[in-house]
Parts: sequence; structure tokens; C-alpha cells
Amino acid sequence: MLSVCRIDERLVHGQVAVKWTAVFDITNIVIVDDGVANNSMLKNINVNLAPRGCVVQVLTVEESYPVLKSEHESAPTRTLVVAKTPGVFLNLVESGLRIKKLIVGNMGYSSGREKLTKNLFATPAEAEELLKLNALGVELVAQIVPDDRDKEIVSTLNKIAQIK
Repeated sequence: MLSVCRIDERLVHGQVAVKWTAVFDITNIVIVDDGVANNSMLKNINVNLAPRGCVVQVLTVEESYPVLKSEHESAPTRTLVVAKTPGVFLNLVESGLRIKKLIVGNMGYSSGREKLTKNLFATPAEAEELLKLNALGVELVAQIVPDDRDKEIVSTLNKIAQIK
């Protein structure tokens, strides 16, 4: 069962390894990122940062759909899916994967990104991808750590998407 879907540019790191996995009793982590999946050093770093006992898979976007569909249909696992960008999740949903909720975590400032919340930024294209996900029935919330209250972001995304 897909327990948590999260955007986090850092993929597996302290907050994911300690807080998110504990709060949701995660047994599997699926990292969906073409660059990391094709770089053995980055792949090993992410796998080794995961908590002991957690199964970690690092997959390309193309490889991820059949694996996640299988995870979604099986009950015994609690899976965290993490990717760096909203486009990955849009690809998965448009391929047929059902995602109820997407937690938008770390999307840091960079050129071309507009402020979404205190710590989150998105380009107009990323805002459009998130809005498409929302239109496809995916609830969107901003939440850096599980202790934070989740924040509605759709109204701000609409403003950012209009900046072109």
C-alpha cells in the first residue's frame, strides 16, 4: 500500500529516514529519479541513509510504475514514494497510478522559482504540474516535517502558474 507520496529534492536524508518513516511506520522506500537510479554512488548513498530494516528501491520513472502499481495492490507493505519533482508524480498518475495525497516537501529556491510557502518554491511549470495533479484528484499539501501542520497550497499555485 502506498502510504506516503512526497516531493523532496533531497530524497532520503535525516528527516525522511527518521521522522517520516517513523510517523507512518514505513517498511519500504521507493525513490523515483532517473539521475540517481543511473548513478551507483548516489544510489548507494540514498540506500545507506535509510533506516535499518527499511527496503529501499531506486528506480527510473519508467521502471517505477509497474513496481508502484504492485505495491499499491499489496497490503502488507507501507511504502514511502519520494521524488524530486512534481512531474514524476504527474507521470505516474497519468499512467494510471492512484495517489490520494501528495506532500510537497523540500523544493528550495532557485532561479525562476516563486515562493509557495516560507520554505517552498516552484516554477510556473512546476505549479502547473501540481495543479494538474490536483485536477486529477490528488490532494496537495505543503509539509516540511510531520510535526508541522500541513498547509493548503492550491490557491498559491494558481498565482504562480499565471506568472509566465
